[in-house]
Amino acid sequence: MEEPPIPRVEIFFLLSVVRIDQTPKVKERDETSTDLQSGNSLGKREKKMKIAIGTDDKKTIRKGHFCESRHFLVTEILNAQIVGQEFRDNSHVEAGKDNQDRAGRIMDLLKDCAVFMAESMEEESLVEIRSRNLDCIITDIEEIDTAICSYIDGQLEGFKYYDADAKDLIPCSQRKYV
Repeated sequence: MEEPPIPRVEIFFLLSVVRIDQTPKVKERDETSTDLQSGNSLGKREKKMKIAIGTDDKKTIRKGHFCESRHFLVTEILNAQIVGQEFRDNSHVEAGKDNQDRAGRIMDLLKDCAVFMAESMEEESLVEIRSRNLDCIITDIEEIDTAICSYIDGQLEGFKYYDADAKDLIPCSQRKYV
């Protein structure tokens, strides 16, 4: 026995239900596809920062204090990838210049940076930088490229940060994140 044909109204209703159920899935796929094409994962926030490193020769981290560097290499990081670098000259290191508030002037020069990396910093500089909620990272790694790559890869050996509460340099491996 043959089944009676489904009335036209019910067919329209069934198609509408299918479309409603499928629409969000298609939209999600489209969004995922767009995000994959742009290189960003769906639901993942971009992590962007700039690291400033003091240098005299543009290859190695300055052996003396950060504020006395002839140049600063500013490296832009996006999602753990280096996307740009620029050198900024330190006009405050010239002979005969007044060194009062040197840390504040360097901070103005590097105001777009979130991390300051050096071999050493004067206590005044450490306190000034931390007071602005920026990170002070001290490293014994000499080569700039090696230090940057190691830092963004999460390798903690060879890095210390300035803890304002302890008023001391603490190994990054002991850092407590809130």
